[in-house]
Amino acid sequence: MLIATLPSLHRMPLLQRMVNHPDIGGVRYNVGARTALAPREVLARLAEIAQEAGKTLWIDLKGRQLRITKWADPTYGDIEL
Repeated sequence: MLIATLPSLHRMPLLQRMVNHPDIGGVRYNVGARTALAPREVLARLAEIAQEAGKTLWIDLKGRQLRITKWADPTYGDIEL
């Protein structure tokens, strides 16, 4: 199953094509995307669009996130966060 990252809600034609594509099994929305609408309105609209298409909507909440500061191969060294 492919999960597509949706654009901002103001790009509705692209958003609709992505949600309705037969190869897309679910869609993801990044709450950090800029929009003129209130967050609740955006999420309500996206939920409705996803439900109509029979797709699962995943919400990417922006919060504190772990970041890797130095790459390491886990089998040979420690990963620094």
